[in-house]
Amino acid sequence: MRYLMVLIALLISFNSYGYYFQSLRPVDFMDNKVLDTSVTNIDATKYLRVIASLAETCYELKVYDSTGEFIGVYTVASDGLVDNVSLKGIVGLGEDRNVNIILPKGHSVYLKSETGSAITTGDFSIQCLGL
Repeated sequence: MRYLMVLIALLISFNSYGYYFQSLRPVDFMDNKVLDTSVTNIDATKYLRVIASLAETCYELKVYDSTGEFIGVYTVASDGLVDNVSLKGIVGLGEDRNVNIILPKGHSVYLKSETGSAITTGDFSIQCLGL
């Protein structure tokens, strides 16, 4: 019976990515920390780089959003070719929440409006959490 309890405890300790449970910690922030979209718009046709190169792999984003819009989170491999852009998730709608996502170390992070028009009001910030 004791072995069964130990096995159950170990299974519960692994998160959805298969890593042994550890509390996540901040590993990177947006280059400008908080984006005021009335000054720097999040465009629907061009990518806006917000992190030049991730310091560590990110497993969760802490999102702070007052834009109320859908915002795509994209990464570009370390080669920097915008042809290699990859959509990793869509966040926003004015929510402050955590989003499970994997953003690889060394990649650049970009934002783009997913509503078809530029986002020109509200503030937006992401904090990358990792091991």
